[in-house]
This record gives sequence, structure tokens and C-alpha cells, in this order.
Amino acid sequence: MLFQRTGGLQVQVRETLAALRALGADAGFMNPWTQALTDFDVIHLFGAINGNERVVQACNDAGVPVVLSSVLGPPFTRTDARRARTAAALAGRLTGWASTTSYRQIMTALHGADRVVALGRRERDMLADGYDVPAERLRVIPNGVPERFFQAAPDLFRRVHGADRRFLITAASISPYKGQLRVVRALAGLDPDIDYVMFGRVAREDRGYLEQCLQEGRGRVRYLGELPYDDPMLPSAYAAADLLVLPSQSEVMPLCVLEAMACGTPAVMTAHHGMDVAPHPGRLAEVEPTDSDALRRAVAGLVNEHEPGRVISAAVAGYSWTAVARQVLDVYREVAVAGAAVSA
Repeated sequence: MLFQRTGGLQVQVRETLAALRALGADAGFMNPWTQALTDFDVIHLFGAINGNERVVQACNDAGVPVVLSSVLGPPFTRTDARRARTAAALAGRLTGWASTTSYRQIMTALHGADRVVALGRRERDMLADGYDVPAERLRVIPNGVPERFFQAAPDLFRRVHGADRRFLITAASISPYKGQLRVVRALAGLDPDIDYVMFGRVAREDRGYLEQCLQEGRGRVRYLGELPYDDPMLPSAYAAADLLVLPSQSEVMPLCVLEAMACGTPAVMTAHHGMDVAPHPGRLAEVEPTDSDALRRAVAGLVNEHEPGRVISAAVAGYSWTAVARQVLDVYREVAVAGAAVSA
């Protein structure tokens, strides 16, 4: 079911695999109907949720090293962990230990993995402090950005959509979690010649939210549907925009921010994320997503005054999928060697 939609996780999995193969690695998706865990030297799982703890346990039982990209978004503090442990214990006692919680499942996955990969230092620190993952098992490997975003031009988007006005952009699923309505309301404090363009999937339960965004936008908000990740319109839209805005409740490592910056477009994003790109005047701003005044100030500041596009793009030039794949291969070798030593 993973690839029935396209989001950051799906892109991460596909791009990592493609980059590994480009380096000559014998990597691929496992077919559980025709292949066994023991057919592989290393199993790499993406996500510490959605039942993956069972796969980790199966790898442990089979003696196959497992690497887990946690894909968990900050914050999750020691206080949060204490509350989660209390809730898990209560759920267990009330159901005669027939039920568990997401926290217990996440802990099982994290502590059963031979290595846990975080996308940034914030996520790594959260895994160590909130989930008690030993430091020696943690590695930091960020996501990458495809080269086409560094070469993007605005012409295609402007030709097709006639964007002759300045505009903000959000490329994410349309939902209260991502916070598009907060951007719509921030428009009220901006110059009237600035519009807002939204791309992204809309789940059935969020169609009313989309309608609310369009109604409150009063003609200044456009929804242009969902774009395939490899559609050349996506980088062109980033390049044409004046500013990307992503006031989500939380993100792990939002690819759209890196991609927009690769296109030379500044960004305003949630302060709750695991990305290692630091805020910088004229380039990238962080805001508390529920602080509407802070969001409006950050958007107004960056949309009117920011660094040249080439400078913004250069700030994320080191995020290549080839570099990611090399680091991932190093982790695979670590666990494969350690696993062989244990077997011997």
C-alpha cells in the first residue's frame, strides 16, 4: 500500500533505491510472496510505525541485520516518553495485555534494529532522549534533492498557468496538519498583489478544508491539483514562486523545502522538524505553526526581501542522492560485517 500515494516517504524510498543501484549496489524491493528474509544480506526498513516492528522482530529471529530509517518527526521529549510509557502500561493492564500502543510498537522497532538512521541531528537527539536508542546505533543521513531542481526555470509554469502576479506556494497534501488555511489567513496582512498557489493530494475527509481555503482566499488562492513527483511542472512552479510556505504541525525532513531552495526560492517552515538546514535571514525562516502573527511577519519579510536565487540554491547544493547512497552503503557494510562476526 505504500506506493498508492506519493509523499516524502515514498520519494525517499524510491530515490534512495535508485541512487544505490546507480552506485552498483544489488538493492531492490523484497517480494514477501516469493522471497525470504534470509535471501538478503541486510534489510532496510523505512518507518518505525505501521507494523514494521513485526518485520524487525522477524529479521532478529532470522539473524538478518536490519537498518531502520525511523522517519519520526520531532518533538518527542523525555516527558512525552514518560507519558507514553504510562499510557502503554495502562492500556496493557486494562486489556489483559491484549492491546498495545503506537509507542510500544515504535520502541520495539527502534530497539530491535541494528542501526537506526535519522534524517538530521534533531531527530537523532529525539531518538536518543525520547526513545532511549543507544548513541552507537544511531546514524544521521539526510535526504537528497534531484539535480533537476537545481536546474529549474519558471517558464513552463508561467506559460501554462499565466502566473504574472507574485505568489506563495505550498506543495503538500491539503490538510489541517499541513496548515494551508493558516497561509490563506496570513495573506490578509500582505500586499494585495500576492496570491497563493497550492499543489497536493486531497483526501476525502479534507475536501471541506480545501473549500474553506478557497472561500477565505477570496480569489487570491488557487488549487492546481496533485502533481506527479517527476512532472517538470513541479520544479518550474517552485522557480516561479516568490516563497514556499509550510506551516505544518510537524515535519521530519520536508523535501519540498529543500527542493524549493534548490530552485532558488526562499522558504518559511514549521519550527517542528528534523532538518539540519539552519534558519538564515533572507533564505529560510522557522515559525511556530500556531502563531499566526509570527507566520505573517515571516512571510512578509521573506517575500519582499531575500537573497539572490543562486545564493539560496547554493545553500543546499550538498544534498545529493548520490551522497546519501554512499552513506547508506557504509551503514549496510557496518551491520553486515557485525552480523557475520556474530554468526561466526
